[in-house]
Amino acid sequence: MTLLIRRMTSLLLAAGIVASVGCSTSVVEPPILVGDSKRDTAIRVNTESRAEVISSNRAFAVDLYHALRVRAGNDNLVFSPHSLSTVLAMVYAGARGETEMQIEKTLHFLIPQNQLHPVFNRINLDLNGLDDKSGSGGFQLNVANSIWAQTGYPFQLPFLNTLTKNYGQGIRLVDFIPNESRELARKQINQWAHRETSGRISELLKRDLLTKDTRLALVNAVYFKGLWESPFDKPTQPGKFHLLDGQTVSVPMMEQRFNARIVDNPEFAAVEMPYRGDRARMLFVVPKEGRFLEFEESLAAETIDEIRGALKTRDTELFLPKFEYEADIQLAPILTEMGMPLAFDPNNADFSGMDGSRWLFLKHVVHKAMVKVDEKGTEAAAASAALVEKISMPWRIQIDRPFFFCIYDTQHGNLLFLGRVVDPRN
Repeated sequence: MTLLIRRMTSLLLAAGIVASVGCSTSVVEPPILVGDSKRDTAIRVNTESRAEVISSNRAFAVDLYHALRVRAGNDNLVFSPHSLSTVLAMVYAGARGETEMQIEKTLHFLIPQNQLHPVFNRINLDLNGLDDKSGSGGFQLNVANSIWAQTGYPFQLPFLNTLTKNYGQGIRLVDFIPNESRELARKQINQWAHRETSGRISELLKRDLLTKDTRLALVNAVYFKGLWESPFDKPTQPGKFHLLDGQTVSVPMMEQRFNARIVDNPEFAAVEMPYRGDRARMLFVVPKEGRFLEFEESLAAETIDEIRGALKTRDTELFLPKFEYEADIQLAPILTEMGMPLAFDPNNADFSGMDGSRWLFLKHVVHKAMVKVDEKGTEAAAASAALVEKISMPWRIQIDRPFFFCIYDTQHGNLLFLGRVVDPRN
């Protein structure tokens, strides 16, 4: 008897602070099949369960940051912890046995599956609810999932119902087996990702990622755009930035003076910048000269909360470099090293919760992310009044050396993006 190994591929992406661009050539998407359940948009979860999942996601975020920074060397880094936790939770829904336990441990999941998935549903619904519906464009946040399944494949109905009830509106049936229809499916998935990120993520799936053995593609997209509550109203000028290797380079340096929440101590300086409407904030952390690597190595899940708790409002003069870069990460080897190798092992993976068999395994986890920080947001003029206070000399925050950043929602502290900038020119 010939053993056929059918591959389950999970694919994910994230997009950062970006400006919208045009869409790619349109490809007609397959119809969405709704089974026994639709997404539960009225789901309620208890506060303790939500806090547990947010804490788990943050712990995974820091673990992954440390795994990625080793591979990144002296390069910039950006990824979306929330996007990754969400799509891996979708994978987790079909895992059983030791495979399930490894994923659970790697992602720090502490509550049972029947509680976990509704919490992810509620968190994502709440994040989408933060979007500014006024049409002003002051704040945009979109979190979306899509499920692409091989037509005719015998997936377990409870698994599909878990996904459609908590992560999406239904199942898109495609045919990954013939070359022509597989290429069409790739284009359809790429088009969906392109649209859900306002055109900022293109070609999510390279041609070699889908194969005739692919049976399932789970895709997540995060799009965020925010206008600064307090804009950079002074002309951007060339400024010095000190790299890790001791070089000094010239970069476009933005400047503003405003009442900011900051920390300035012997270990680091930090400044928090809210977006218009204060639905989310961006935190910049600049280790003191010569302490970047030491600070990075000590970065823990509690670090961000500790820094946020120490912030005090001060009259501040901020110098921040403009930066824009992207990341394209293959996460299979990294997640294997982090503690979930069985998921990627074709001979031993147990995703029997998906189809009742042991024929499925996780082949790829792909993550694309980009971030752009510039002067945009000056239309939020009402917030600029805080900058005119001149009672005393301002605190000076000069971000002229490598720094860390994160973006989080202010309601529950979900960590949307995490990264570092070691060279703003890249």
